[in-house]
Amino acid sequence: IQEVVTLSYENDRNIFEKIKELVPNVITVAAGLLITGWGPEMLRQNPAIDLGFTFEWEFTALETAKKIRNKEDIKGTHGIFHRTGGKVVEEPRRPSPDLDSLPWPARERLPMLRYNDDFAFLPVPNLQMFSSRGCPFKCSFCVWINARYGNNQVRFRSPENVVEEIKWCLKTWPFKAVYFDDDTFNIKKSYVLRLCEEMERQNLKIPWAAMCRADLFDRETLKICRKTGLFAVKYFMESIKNLILRKPRKLFPLPENKESRFI
Repeated sequence: IQEVVTLSYENDRNIFEKIKELVPNVITVAAGLLITGWGPEMLRQNPAIDLGFTFEWEFTALETAKKIRNKEDIKGTHGIFHRTGGKVVEEPRRPSPDLDSLPWPARERLPMLRYNDDFAFLPVPNLQMFSSRGCPFKCSFCVWINARYGNNQVRFRSPENVVEEIKWCLKTWPFKAVYFDDDTFNIKKSYVLRLCEEMERQNLKIPWAAMCRADLFDRETLKICRKTGLFAVKYFMESIKNLILRKPRKLFPLPENKESRFI
């Protein structure tokens, strides 16, 4: 399985072709953003790609692998593109998964200390985490909402699950900070407060940072976050001109952003 994006497409297709030359009977799969938006055409133009996995494809991969192992027909497997009778067939999309049902990433198979986001001098090495997926806003340029999730639904992991994963990672690697790379970490105040409460309950003492929107924070929430280790927040305003913000449906209120300077 290879995640394919626009910038790596030419390189990825060469890899697929080389794999097919070396192991002709192997089943190759393209997954991710580009296959979601351009799947039928990609399979038509690239005979070295056998299958395409769309949107959030964790359980799609699991079901497909089981069917291939058991020599079952993959027809009807939700979330895939495949070929039948020389034609590319798109199966119905798979519903977005419950996040607590997903296993933690197999970090032990990767050089985890090389993955860092050290903005604002966040200590390194730092642990890359997510506590939610999705965003209710409809920025037209957002590839995650349009091609990764395909909707504006927001889903949250349980705070207990998040903190347990962090604690396990801290026992395994010498991380000095945590970075929450959620689409919008502070989208729901009550969830942020519950997560902070769980961090405090489990005595998790480590600096952390997050991807946020300035207009969704208030002083009360920031004080509680700071108490539990908040080190920095990352905001993306795109522009200081309302006209520019309105065209891509950014919906970011500049007056409120100015008022949030205490952040």
